[in-house]
Amino acid sequence: MEGLWEFPGGKIDHGETHEVALRREIHEELGADVEIKNCILTTSHTYQDRTVKLHFYQCRLIGIPKPMLGQKMRWVQRQELNNLQFPPADNALIAILTKTEER
Repeated sequence: MEGLWEFPGGKIDHGETHEVALRREIHEELGADVEIKNCILTTSHTYQDRTVKLHFYQCRLIGIPKPMLGQKMRWVQRQELNNLQFPPADNALIAILTKTEER
């Protein structure tokens, strides 16, 4: 969604598992690898033209990420996530991440 921030990841190609797709997307988008841990959230959101189902995983980044596709990249503290514009489908994850920060 143009002009909005997003978490790395993307569509699953036919025959891929979530983990294989995530590793491929991180490599394509950031030139890095990840150690994939557990799924922390599965959610869906309906837009006017489509419904998306998202699976968010906890990962450990391996390597130094760099924007491979000309996109902007930014590291922020969890409490700053609410100040950035994300697609509505990411709201549930942002709520979890910012609530965890308050503990």
